[in-house]
Amino acid sequence: MDDLGYSTMMDAIMFLSMVSVCALILSPAIFSDRREMSTSEASLRKLASSTLLSMESARADYFEHRIMGDLADEIAGIGADSYLYREMTSTLLGRGSRHKTVMEIAAENAACQFKIRAGERTLRLNPFTGDYDRAAVEMLESFISGCVDSRFSYQFTLTWSPFPGVPFEGSVTAGETAPNGAVSAGTYVTMPYATNINKESIKTLIAPELDDIENSIEAYKEHEDDDRLRNDIRRGLEKSLEKTADAAVNEVWQNTIGRINVNNSRFRLPDAFLTNNTEEMNFTAHFPEIKDALCSMVVMQNSLRLDSLSEELAMDIESGSIDGKNAGERIVSWLSSMYEPARARACLYIWVDSHVA
Repeated sequence: MDDLGYSTMMDAIMFLSMVSVCALILSPAIFSDRREMSTSEASLRKLASSTLLSMESARADYFEHRIMGDLADEIAGIGADSYLYREMTSTLLGRGSRHKTVMEIAAENAACQFKIRAGERTLRLNPFTGDYDRAAVEMLESFISGCVDSRFSYQFTLTWSPFPGVPFEGSVTAGETAPNGAVSAGTYVTMPYATNINKESIKTLIAPELDDIENSIEAYKEHEDDDRLRNDIRRGLEKSLEKTADAAVNEVWQNTIGRINVNNSRFRLPDAFLTNNTEEMNFTAHFPEIKDALCSMVVMQNSLRLDSLSEELAMDIESGSIDGKNAGERIVSWLSSMYEPARARACLYIWVDSHVA
C-alpha cells in the first residue's frame, strides 16, 4: 500500500509539473493574442477619436448643393443627365458655402432634416433637403476615407434629438452599417441653432398652470385631500408640457422648413419644375396636423416621467419640505430639460474589413 501511495503521489507531481511546463510554453502565444487584440482595439479607438477631432477642424474649401435638386431631377427624368439641365439647375437652385469645417456641414445638414423615426423607417418631412443630404454624405465619406486605412470599414452618424426620448430628429449617416463589436468613439457637437425657449420664457408661458398648482397647494393645506392634490399637479404638469412642446415644435419648424417659402423669389422655380408636384409644394398646409402629432408624442413619451415628478412633488408638499414657489421652480427646470436643441451626438465606428486581404 505504501509503495502504491508513493507511486500515485509521484504521478500526480509529474502531471502537475507537465501542466506547468505546457502553460509556460503556451502562455506567450495565449497572452500575445489577447494583447494584440487589446492593442488593436485601442489603436482603432484612437483612430476614431482623432478622425472626429479632425472633422471639427478640417475645412471644406467649397461645399455645393441644390435646393430640391433631387425633386427637380425626378421631374426632369432622362433629361437630368444633360449638361444644359445641370447648369440651369445649379444656377437656379445651387447653394454653396466656403471654408466651413466638415463637422459643421454635417451639423447643419442634420439641423434641417426634420425627420420622424419609426423603428428602422424614417420619414423625411423636409423635401427640400434630399440633394443637400446626398452632397453632405458624399463629402463626409470622401473626408473619412482619407483618414481611415482601406483595411478598415467605418460608419459615421450624427444625430440631433431636440426632444429627448422622442423619435423626432435630424440625422446624417455615412459609410456602411456598423456590425456588433465595432470600435467606436463619440463626441457632442454644438448645433448651429439659437433658441428663445429658456427657463424665463417657459415660466412666462406656463404662468396660469403654475398659479393653478400653487392654488392647489394652498387648498391642500386647508383640506389635506391627497388625491385631489395629486390630480391637480398631474393635470397642471401635463398642460405645461403640452404648451412647452407646442412652442418648441413651432421654433424647430420656423428654423427649418419655415425658413423656406417656395413663393419667395430666392427659391422660385420655373413652372416646369412645379408640374405634377403641387402636393409636395403644399406640404406646409399640413403643419397643424404634424405639430399636433409631435406635441402628442412628446407628452406620450414622457408620461411615466410626468407621473414620477407629480408624485415626488405631492410627497414633498405633504411633508412640508417645499411650497408653491419651490414646486414651480422644479417644474420649470424639468420642462427646460425636455428641449435640447443646442447639441447633437456624433459617433464614428471602425472595424476590420473582412473583404480586404
